Amino acid sequence: MTVGPRALAVAGVVLLAAATALAQRRGGFGGFDGPRGPFIVRPNVAYDGRFTFVRLQYTTGPGGFWYRGLPSWSHGYPIAEQNLMRIMKEVSYLDARTEDINVMGLDDPELFKYPIAYIIEVGWWEMSDREGAALRRTCRRAGS
Repeated sequence: MTVGPRALAVAGVVLLAAATALAQRRGGFGGFDGPRGPFIVRPNVAYDGRFTFVRLQYTTGPGGFWYRGLPSWSHGYPIAEQNLMRIMKEVSYLDARTEDINVMGLDDPELFKYPIAYIIEVGWWEMSDREGAALRRTCRRAGS
């Protein structure tokens, strides 16, 4: 019995559809960093003078929740920061932490210990009065 090109094409489409459905059901094929588990904000490391990447956490507005219902501020966390810090460690004398990433709100008093803070997807930021006041204080203090 000979299988024709049409039957092979149909089998290929069915196989691709099944693989796509399986990938979506199980959270993908693992990506570059292996399978992803539940989203967890890791505990912050204490300040010790070493360069530590800080990501700013904010109140996410309606529509700002992405893949698996994650808030927009968490897009790429912590993989993006870890990759950037590994690169910085290789190409500079910056002795950056590569695994420890701090997540802080604008109103966290510890924020001023860190020279750089990163914020992403600010179009989904629904600024609360508390966050607005903290941002104002940060901007006023930044020049002093």
